Amino acid sequence: MNFRGSILVNDNNSIKSHQTEHNTQGVISPRNQTSNNQFYQHGFSQLQIAREGSLMATLQNQEMRNNNNNNSGNSYKFQDLEPNQVDNFKQYISKLITMKGEMKINGVYKKNVQITEKNELKCNIQIIKPYNPKLVPPDWNTAQRHADATRVGMDQKPLPNNIETYEICPCCDNQIEKQSLNLFDDPIKLLFLGSGYPLYFDFIKQCIYIMIIILLISGGFNLYTNQLGKECILNNQHTITGEKLPYELQKCHYNIISKYSYINKNVDMNYIYFQDILDYFTVITLIITFIFFRRYQIYKDIECDVLDLTPSDYTVMIKNIPKNIRPNVLQQFLQDLSPNQKSNLTIQNQDQDVSATQDESEKFEKIQVTDINYVYVKNHSHVKQLDQAVKRFQMKSKRYDMDFEEILNTVFSSSQKGNSLLQNNITSSQNQNNSNLIKENTDLDLLELERIMHEIEKVPNNFNGYAFVSFMSDKQRDQVLNIAEETFEERSIFSYLCSSFQSSSLEEFKELDFEGQKLQICKAPEPLEIIWDNIMTDDQHKSRKRLHSFIYTVTTLLLYTVIIYFLNYNTGEQQTDKKKTSNNATAIMQNFNLTSSENYILHNQYVEDEKYLYSNQSQFISKNISNEGYSQYSFVGKQLKQQKLIAFNNFQNKSKTIIQHKHLLNGQEHQKQNENDVNKYKTQENYMEENTEILNPIIQLIKDQFSNLTVSIFMILLNSLVVRYAFEFIVNNECYNTFSLYKINMAQKLSIALFISNALVTSFIAIYYSHNIYGNGGLIYIMIFYLALDTPFNCFIELIDLWGNVKKIAKYWQQRKGKDCTLNQEEANILCERPVHEIEICYAEIINTIYISVFFSPIIPVGLILSLFGFILLYWTQKYIVIYKRSVKQQVSIKLSQEMTNSLEIVVGIYPISCTVFYFISSGTITVLQIISIFCGVLYILIPSDLLIKSLFKFPNPNQEQQIYPIAYSRFKTTYSRLNPITSELANEKHYQMFSHSKSNQNHNIYQNNNNFNGSLVSV
Repeated sequence: MNFRGSILVNDNNSIKSHQTEHNTQGVISPRNQTSNNQFYQHGFSQLQIAREGSLMATLQNQEMRNNNNNNSGNSYKFQDLEPNQVDNFKQYISKLITMKGEMKINGVYKKNVQITEKNELKCNIQIIKPYNPKLVPPDWNTAQRHADATRVGMDQKPLPNNIETYEICPCCDNQIEKQSLNLFDDPIKLLFLGSGYPLYFDFIKQCIYIMIIILLISGGFNLYTNQLGKECILNNQHTITGEKLPYELQKCHYNIISKYSYINKNVDMNYIYFQDILDYFTVITLIITFIFFRRYQIYKDIECDVLDLTPSDYTVMIKNIPKNIRPNVLQQFLQDLSPNQKSNLTIQNQDQDVSATQDESEKFEKIQVTDINYVYVKNHSHVKQLDQAVKRFQMKSKRYDMDFEEILNTVFSSSQKGNSLLQNNITSSQNQNNSNLIKENTDLDLLELERIMHEIEKVPNNFNGYAFVSFMSDKQRDQVLNIAEETFEERSIFSYLCSSFQSSSLEEFKELDFEGQKLQICKAPEPLEIIWDNIMTDDQHKSRKRLHSFIYTVTTLLLYTVIIYFLNYNTGEQQTDKKKTSNNATAIMQNFNLTSSENYILHNQYVEDEKYLYSNQSQFISKNISNEGYSQYSFVGKQLKQQKLIAFNNFQNKSKTIIQHKHLLNGQEHQKQNENDVNKYKTQENYMEENTEILNPIIQLIKDQFSNLTVSIFMILLNSLVVRYAFEFIVNNECYNTFSLYKINMAQKLSIALFISNALVTSFIAIYYSHNIYGNGGLIYIMIFYLALDTPFNCFIELIDLWGNVKKIAKYWQQRKGKDCTLNQEEANILCERPVHEIEICYAEIINTIYISVFFSPIIPVGLILSLFGFILLYWTQKYIVIYKRSVKQQVSIKLSQEMTNSLEIVVGIYPISCTVFYFISSGTITVLQIISIFCGVLYILIPSDLLIKSLFKFPNPNQEQQIYPIAYSRFKTTYSRLNPITSELANEKHYQMFSHSKSNQNHNIYQNNNNFNGSLVSV
């Protein structure tokens, strides 16, 4: 049987192209490339086969000449050939070995890429071997190649006017060998992941700037004045004797934390007034910083939009399309649009004159629709039909691959022998397998898939009203959006006031009047951003799911709040028990006008007697009898406890007499002891020396506040292991159409839940229940430990790559099974992938941390320093894991960064409110400047940021590349039709057919030899 090849031979020093049918040259062609129904181009490329087949023919002719000259049947020897022929033969054998190895891989795709002088990207795809995603057991080499293709890296690009060939993954179309990034590269290089990733790292930088701003303006002064104070020492020791109070009776413990907290500040009205001024300027500076950061975001997005050309630049998303409207009707409607169709109301509101309208009409570009992709309601029967069709196609491909590999083995074994048996072996193999090859070559068509698609389109109820419409140019897309009118909701004042808090429907829909019905239209999200299973779900079903999710959210938040409440309640209960005796004694002593020294002595004796009373009353009585020196004081305490005193005034005088008698009895020895105590505790430095003599201050702090450390660690673990996954389940259940909406809602809901439970609930317990903010087990220690451990703990978990190691163990376990492995190729590919980077979780943790640090900055400004170093650590950790440890499957748009900035801007309101609340708790007053700061912060939050930024700055229109859709198509990573589950198979076949066909029109001078064979090969 005959095989078709393409050879250029040298005839009288002129090169001619021939399409030949032969049995003598041994050139193998996998398929007839002129077939209109071809999808996969199996086997070697024509380029490679023609080159290698012609070289083999040259070598065999040389062998025949050697045999005739020597009258011998021996095969030719390498030394009988010219040196360059020997090298060519060795290269051929090496190439053939490589191709034989490729035949063992499940799917080998290659892409030829060229960049023209006009910066146009041209490419064609060679399918060396088809890909079977349902292969069992899987090919682990293919799975590892997929893992390499999904890692974070830049696609390689050829130099201008050069043609390069790159291997691509057959299941995701990503390059397998990528250009790796460096840890110190500019984040703008992550643009291929979407503009959201460069802006994500800018977001972390913005958080660092916020910490620095607060520290430099108000936090630094707060720290300085706090450490100057001695209130903790004065509150913890007797003012006359200098004797230190018992630990459980101290109002605040002097340590490295309380030294810089607000409780240690001396009550100086000048300090407090100046602090209010600095807080006000902090709020104003933060507002200015956020305005310029918004401006920077827009400029960055414009830059990213210019550098990255995607299908969304040409596409709009339309919803509410009547179900009986066919795509061709919608196409005709859109192509007939003109600027004159814009409503008169809109033109009058814009005060446009006639000349301006005429200029607009003259610049208007005729609209051409290049593609319409309808979204159908998810119907399992349709999906099943498509899957069955694809499986039948895959089985055909698998049988063909076995045939072709058998031929390849024949060629390989014959070429190793290097004799004339090559012709006979190939001819024999041809006789056996050619019938299958021809049948498979003509059987792979689109008829079955097209038939299923037509059946789906015939049923109106299958269409859910969504469509993605692509135009010839991005200018035409903008024209259609400009013709559309804003909806009533977009024009209402309410939408402006609520725009900062709306994240469930970020698309800014406009309206088009179509046959009396309003079509809603907006810029389309990126194809990889769309969650197709959700967008194919019925809207009523989504509404029910979101109602359920709301109930789940409230329930989860309440349960989490209750857990945090009881966790802090138990800690506060322990501290309350310790203070119970102290509070009772203090309440009684307030009825006496004793000096502080007298009050202190009676207080200590009362506490001592209280302890004995609860333990053993007989011991309490015997103690009072046996100890004459203290019997009178014990008697006083006993009378107070039994409430048998009738006249407090008489007791006051008696108490004074007792105290004087006490000092007389102790004499000089007692006075000397008091002097030593005063010298020991009167200064801050001596107090610190006492602590450092025993233990390091930090170790001592941990020892004293171990219960608070335990609470903080429990809160961090609860956040990471329980709350996070609970909200992932809730938000997944809400069926958002795009990953951006999912990530935004996930980050916002999780961050708010964490802030309410970790900060607000904890503060409520400390202020209104335990009345313990600064004391042992107080609020400041829980929050300091939380801020000190939360970010480093999350960074540590990321660096050890826990989930990545779990996947490696699972992969090793599955590989050990060998042929008994039950995973298919798709599942093996997913197992070998790096863990997906969850940017929404990172955003939630960042926002929660900055909320807490800013909220508590008035009383523990040292938390700002901890958060500052935490964000610096987080920046480099995130950059490292994104580049080296994670995969990113979906492109992230600017919308995620913008919405997270909306959440971040809330700190402008949190800061002045927290300052006012905590200062009011300490001093009982609220100043006018504090109210003004709150007003400015809340007002900025309520004003729509986009409206404010656009009124303050003018932004240039991006320099749009004047590439029409068909030319730009080769730059697209994917398209809407190729990802839509209903249209993906049909679109993918057409895609590969187009690129495989396009290479037949490109002639490449690949191989030349100036010896026995001198010519060029053409790919057909």
